[in-house]
Amino acid sequence: MIYLDIYPAAQQSQGEFYDDDGDSYDYQHGQFHRQAITAQSHHDGADVHLAANTGAYSSTVKHFVLRVHGHAAGTVTVNGQALKAVENRYALSQAAGGWHTDVDVIGPVTLIKIPAGQKVTVHLRGTQSVRKEMEVLDSQDASIFGPTPPTVPLKTSNPMYSDTHLFGPSPSLRPAIMTNHTGYTAGGFIAGFASIGTGASYYLRRHAAGRYRVVFRVANADLNTLKTMNVYVNGIMAGELSIPSTESWDTWQNIAMYLPLAAGNNTIMLRRDENNTGKINLDSVSVPYKPLM
Repeated sequence: MIYLDIYPAAQQSQGEFYDDDGDSYDYQHGQFHRQAITAQSHHDGADVHLAANTGAYSSTVKHFVLRVHGHAAGTVTVNGQALKAVENRYALSQAAGGWHTDVDVIGPVTLIKIPAGQKVTVHLRGTQSVRKEMEVLDSQDASIFGPTPPTVPLKTSNPMYSDTHLFGPSPSLRPAIMTNHTGYTAGGFIAGFASIGTGASYYLRRHAAGRYRVVFRVANADLNTLKTMNVYVNGIMAGELSIPSTESWDTWQNIAMYLPLAAGNNTIMLRRDENNTGKINLDSVSVPYKPLM
């Protein structure tokens, strides 16, 4: 599954998705995947058209999620058939197809999951009100690493976590996505941080630089034991996150830190350093779209 960001305008825009094996010259003999994409905005919605694959290469990408920016659709049809709305991004990742409205740093967005390689016409019609003050980054959005510095990024083979990236050659020591406790936000939580050098990074964009009240949803069931993790913003240590004990691993708590984010791209990283205890469960990181006044 791959995400395609689409920004329809009154004048039709176009682009293409391309893929091949990345190693050989077989693309010179038709072993490629190429799909033309057009998009256009209308007074009552937007249209997106994907032509069929013109090559013979069997891409590993089986689904596209179209992120159609500037539209919070009321209805979505694919090739003339109504597409089913789903509740959230995680439900969309699990479905064979569907759509969901959301908000990102730019504004309203409609996410539409469709099969890759096929000729598809998508109509977005109507509108709905979507208000959201915080971006919730869950286990699907994390890059999990450690304790050894990565040589080659490793992508999880579990399709449930299609956006989660795993780094480092020591999976037995690395934090893991688990589901053995209740109350987590999406498809699981990040458990572990038992070894020095392990951590999780989240990537986000913001329009304005400033101080943001960032909320970490965490659990620590070690009775009367304060746990700690260091927090970094864009590679610079911003402070230590202190996590009091909770009643059980099924009990989550929200802990806020005020972090300086830049305009543009940002990275928020939690890492267990030598001065930390680690050994917590991390469910999500919530970041406002606007800084404090």
